[in-house]
Amino acid sequence: MDGDNDALDQTVDPEDLGPIHIDVPCVTCGYNLRGLTIEKACPECGTAAGRSVMGDQLEYADPQWVGRLAMGMNLIIGGIAVAVVFTLFGRPTWLFPAAFQAAADRILSRIDEALFLIGCWYLTASEPRHKVAGFGAATVARVGLTAGMLIGLPLFAIANLALPIVVHLTMIAAAVASVTGTIGLAIHARGLALRGPYEELANRIRSVAIVYVVGIVLAVIISVVDAVTATPGGGRPTWLSSRMLRRMGGCMARVLIVGFHVWALVVVVQFRWAMVHAAAKARSTWASTV
Repeated sequence: MDGDNDALDQTVDPEDLGPIHIDVPCVTCGYNLRGLTIEKACPECGTAAGRSVMGDQLEYADPQWVGRLAMGMNLIIGGIAVAVVFTLFGRPTWLFPAAFQAAADRILSRIDEALFLIGCWYLTASEPRHKVAGFGAATVARVGLTAGMLIGLPLFAIANLALPIVVHLTMIAAAVASVTGTIGLAIHARGLALRGPYEELANRIRSVAIVYVVGIVLAVIISVVDAVTATPGGGRPTWLSSRMLRRMGGCMARVLIVGFHVWALVVVVQFRWAMVHAAAKARSTWASTV
């Protein structure tokens, strides 16, 4: 029976399947689904029959859970949109009295991060009746991004009060936590895409994650080289002090960064569409009646 079930899972398009012709127990309650089509729901517990036949595909998963994934992507897109608007047009601190504009600027500067973090928590929500053993990518994403934001919050208060080394160490700790969380989120998102199944999208997410990691490593190497080659007087070796060379390097870096962000944003939008589509499909499969 297991062999037949595996064959259905791997080789048959669900839209081409007729009634289930073998004994297939419901993954939730154990009811024998023989005779049902995968577009129907288990008459005992209401779980989509396709979940027991097609495995972990999102369109047959719990619709409320898949809906939370879609909501998470909507919030993440919202955070990115806020960041883009604030970058292009500035934060609307003019809406507040002059005495509160400095505080308002600090709060507004965190709105995009807050939306992104809340979206991350929605996107990494645990699937009902599925316990994940160990410290998975979803947990890494939650812990890393939350820690990065919480560690960075005191910077507003200590920037002008603490020793420079304290400020620098705090910034490094926040950056490390955020980068770790972002990588964990990318790994988790790729796993969800594979369950779509959206293999091409999963490959794009992996490519974005690899380029992101390479960019971080290069940034660290450049920073280390810059610090090591600095002379006591603050100068640079001749090959690094050329104004034209530094300008060319800066322009190339900005072009590459902008290009990467545009590419990553396109992939994020595609992934958001995939989660919304999966949520709609899951609602329809679980709503089916016998």
